[in-house]
Amino acid sequence: MADQSSSESRPFSPGDIVIDRDDPPGEAVVVNTPPQTASEWNLRSRLTLAEDNPEYPDDDNVIIVVYQDTLEDALPYYCGANPLLLSDLHDRGVRFYAFPQSRLKKTGEIDTRELPLSKLVPAPYHSRRFNAEEELRLIAMIERDECLPMPPLVQITEDGQFLIMDGHKRVWAACVAGLDTVQCRSMYIDDWEAAAIFSSCHLDWDDVQLDEATQQETIRRLRNRWGEDADGFPGVPA
Repeated sequence: MADQSSSESRPFSPGDIVIDRDDPPGEAVVVNTPPQTASEWNLRSRLTLAEDNPEYPDDDNVIIVVYQDTLEDALPYYCGANPLLLSDLHDRGVRFYAFPQSRLKKTGEIDTRELPLSKLVPAPYHSRRFNAEEELRLIAMIERDECLPMPPLVQITEDGQFLIMDGHKRVWAACVAGLDTVQCRSMYIDDWEAAAIFSSCHLDWDDVQLDEATQQETIRRLRNRWGEDADGFPGVPA
């Protein structure tokens, strides 16, 4: 029986770097944590994950990992900002593995990704304008620290660019401050999910400070792209 006293005290999260306790060489990255136990997870061998790992608890959480060299080749900008859909991994031909939680040991976390500002593009729904005279403090702080106070959140697009979902002002200020690259939280998601995240960040927070005209223009652009379906986005009135 494996020593369970050293198992993680909390469930793993996407972006955690782990090793297999039974076969330590080679680090992997957690990419999904489905809401199933090892006894509920079926393998291609027709065994359950619990049956394939009898030395670990049947009720262990299922943890999906991709080994780092595979992840770096297939999804080089993944930073753990979101779980990866197993169907997407399958479609991309990315091999992934299911483990019972207790069999894995966390060794670290993958970091944000440094991206060139020249490849960061504003979301098509973004309509806010910024004024350098009004943002002198932010620009000065970025010039001093040579980094942003918080990484922007970007969607990795199929054409090799990075669409900003949250952090347009920070990216703009970084350009004014003369930076060439910034650290970003990048996500492999589709356009619909990117639009939903944009809406949540810009229309559905209590501290959102968009003026009325900017809010209406943002909603107009969302509806222009998604039609009546846009009414389901956070902050878009039905």
